[in-house]
Amino acid sequence: MAEQSGVFADSDLDTAEDLARWYRQFAPSGVVTAGPDAGQRMEVTANGTGLITIGTGYALVGGYWYRISAPETRGIQANTSGQPRRDLVVVRADPQADEATVVILPGSPGASTPPNPTRNPAGVWDLVLGVIVVAGGPPSSHRGTWTCGFGS
Repeated sequence: MAEQSGVFADSDLDTAEDLARWYRQFAPSGVVTAGPDAGQRMEVTANGTGLITIGTGYALVGGYWYRISAPETRGIQANTSGQPRRDLVVVRADPQADEATVVILPGSPGASTPPNPTRNPAGVWDLVLGVIVVAGGPPSSHRGTWTCGFGS
């Protein structure tokens, strides 16, 4: 079908994907920074133990919404190469999985940039929360080398 219209009782806009595309036109992806849902603005922090913490907050991710009401902790994959690696921390909205969740996308050792976020209008949409720089070397040398910075 070349034409779509809605939202009507018999609208052809009837899937979550259709509605997310529609919502994306009015509310761009991003972390809510003010108001009662802002929380800690989903701030990403690291403490040098191989874990990151994502603070509370609310985000719109490619037309889908995601809320985190208590801080969440995630483990960072060890980097056994001799070069640093830049990982990307994202909220990923995945219509096929029927969920949005925080995902850490591992980068390539030695690369000067993290992996690109996925932004498929008909599928997975990533909202960047931060970049984690993971030092290279054996896991025992990683203590204190985890750093966070916000990406775009």
